Amino acid sequence: MAGYCRALTEAGLQVPADWVRYRRFSQESGYEMAQQVHATSPRPTALFAVNNLIAIGALRALGDAGLGVPEDVSVVAFDDLTSELVIEPFLTVADQPAYEMGRQAAELLLARLSEPALNGYQEIVLPTKIILRKSSGPLMHGQVA
Repeated sequence: MAGYCRALTEAGLQVPADWVRYRRFSQESGYEMAQQVHATSPRPTALFAVNNLIAIGALRALGDAGLGVPEDVSVVAFDDLTSELVIEPFLTVADQPAYEMGRQAAELLLARLSEPALNGYQEIVLPTKIILRKSSGPLMHGQVA
């Protein structure tokens, strides 16, 4: 969340506090949060979901509200979709290197177990790739994200 807010601030954008929601990582939560956020004024033109289940729930809520994706609202989520979760509109995602994250975490754990005196903090930054698909579109003239 801190990184998301920092990136928006660096882009000259601010997220109103009532647009940020925290719930379980489920379709039902995504549905409820999208309904709540889109009842605010002004309404956002884009939603960023922390996982695909939340994004799928948000897509359902937006459709039920008569909003088009991406015509009225863009939706973006973390992590790429597995083949059984491919839906329309196909989600734009921030794809993380899950295998590499797991591999490096296991290496750090094994190193810590073999040398318990290792207490140092280590920051590892792995690349994230944006995969543009049908659920996101450009801002319309005069819109704010």
